[in-house]
Amino acid sequence: MRGASVLNIEADPNAENFYIRMGARRIGKHASEVDGQPRLLPVLEMTL
Repeated sequence: MRGASVLNIEADPNAENFYIRMGARRIGKHASEVDGQPRLLPVLEMTL
């Protein structure tokens, strides 16, 4: 999107450190489900 200043990312827990190294910061978590199993996904924000 043109003019966007922030990118929000619902990341795979195993990819969180990658996004943090790229400049994102954790702002929360999102409850999700995979194959009927509960899973918490980190929610990250990156300033563009």
